[in-house]
Amino acid sequence: MVNTYVLYTVPIGFVTIIAMLAFYKALKIGPTSVVIPLTNMYLIFPVLFGFIVLKEPLTMQRVLGIAFALVATILLSL
Repeated sequence: MVNTYVLYTVPIGFVTIIAMLAFYKALKIGPTSVVIPLTNMYLIFPVLFGFIVLKEPLTMQRVLGIAFALVATILLSL
């Protein structure tokens, strides 16, 4: 019997390869000072996933965290 988690490794590997290629392409096109802060916005996706898919409550702390992350990204990209 095959462990079901092993079956997840192939699609996750493909997504990781695509993400890495996109990251290097972005570094080729844009300046590093803009690309790096934008790639660090990945922290917002788990919060949105939890809110949309898992129906977790959207608290003021999470909203402020997302807002501060967006403002920080904008300020770092200037």
